[in-house]
Amino acid sequence: MFKGSSLVGPDPITGLLRRLDFEYKMYQLLLNAADYNPISLLHVSYDLETISVELKLRLRFDYDLQLIANAIKNRSQRDYVMGRIGRADIGVIASLNQDNAESYAQELCDGVKADFLERTKCTDKTVSIGVITVSSNIQVESVLHEAERSMIAAKAMGHSQVCTRQHLEEHAIRSGIPLNLLSMEYKIRVEAEKTASDVAFQTRRTILDYIHKAETDPLTGLNNRGYLDKRLSREIDNAHKHSIPLSIAILDADNFGRVNKDFDYPTGDATLRVIADVLRQETRTTDWVARYGGEEFCVVMLSTLLDDGIVILERIRQAISGRSIPTNKGEPLRVTVSIGAIELTQGELELDELYTRASDALQVAKNKGKNSIAYQDLALSDVIKIFGNN
Repeated sequence: MFKGSSLVGPDPITGLLRRLDFEYKMYQLLLNAADYNPISLLHVSYDLETISVELKLRLRFDYDLQLIANAIKNRSQRDYVMGRIGRADIGVIASLNQDNAESYAQELCDGVKADFLERTKCTDKTVSIGVITVSSNIQVESVLHEAERSMIAAKAMGHSQVCTRQHLEEHAIRSGIPLNLLSMEYKIRVEAEKTASDVAFQTRRTILDYIHKAETDPLTGLNNRGYLDKRLSREIDNAHKHSIPLSIAILDADNFGRVNKDFDYPTGDATLRVIADVLRQETRTTDWVARYGGEEFCVVMLSTLLDDGIVILERIRQAISGRSIPTNKGEPLRVTVSIGAIELTQGELELDELYTRASDALQVAKNKGKNSIAYQDLALSDVIKIFGNN
C-alpha cells in the first residue's frame, strides 16, 4: 500500500505531515504495536462550533491553525508524529500507554487554550481531543475512526475536553445506550451545533454584505454619500464630546465635464477611479474617504488640526496631478483637483453647515485658478487662503 517514506509534501499552513504521509507513518508504527509497546493516536480538533459570530467574522483561520500546531509541537517529544488530518484537525501518534496518552492530551488541551489567551486574548478558542490506545496491529482506518468518535464525544461533552475510548465506553454503560448508538447521538449533536453556528455566521455575513453594498459607491469602491452623512454625524458628536479636532475636505476634479466631452464616459469613470485610488493610498489609517457626489470626494481627518490636514491634502493634490490616465485617443490624460478644507468649530453641530463651509472654500480654489487647496483661516474668521496653486 505504501512504498516510500514520503508520498506528498508537508502541509503549507502548519508545516506538519499531510494526511497521506501521516497515515503511512501510523501504518509503520502500528506494525510494531504490542502490550509492551502501546501506540496512542490523538485526534485534536479546533472547536470552531463554540466561537461567537463576532469572532468568526474576524477569524484568521490559517493563523489559528498554525498556533494550534505550534502549541502541539512545543509540548511534544521529537519522536512523536504529527499531521494535519482534516480542515481543522491535527493527529498525533506517540508510543504512550493509555494513562500517559490521556495526561499528554490534557496538557495539549490546556496548552492550546493558554496559548490562544496569551496570543489573541481570547478565551473562546479551544480544542477537543479524542484518544485511542492500541497494543496490537490493527488497520489504520479503524484507529482513525475510533479516535474521531472519541473526539466527537469530547465536543458533545462540552468542548475543550479529552475523551478516550475507555471514557466513551463508560458513558455508554452508564447511559444504558449501545456504544454505536451513543456515538451516533453525539455526532448528531455536534453536527447540529456546527450547522447552527454556520447558519448564524452566514446570516450575519450576508446582512453585513448587504449593508456594505448599500454604503459603497460601486464605481470607486469608496464609501458613498449615505455612509458619509451617517458616520460624519457621529464623528462630529465625538469630537465635541472629547474636545478633539476634526478636519474635513471636499475635493473636486477640475474640468471634469471636458473629460467626458473630449474623450468618453469610460475615461471619465477611469479618472474617478484613479482619484479614489490615490485617496486610498495617500490618506492615513485614521482618516477615511467617501464619494460626496459626481466628481466630488470628501476626506475626513480625525484628531487632526487644519494645518496638519493641509499637509496631507497637499500630498494628495500632488499625487493626483502626477497620475496619467489612458484614453481612447492614445494620449495620456492628466487631471488635477481643487480642494476646500475646514476644521470643525466649537458649537458646530450640523452637517449642512460643515458641508457649506467646505464647499465655499472649494469654490474659492476653483475661482483662483484650480489645482489648489483653499482653507479657512480660523484666526481670521471668514478669510479664505490658497495653498498650492500652480
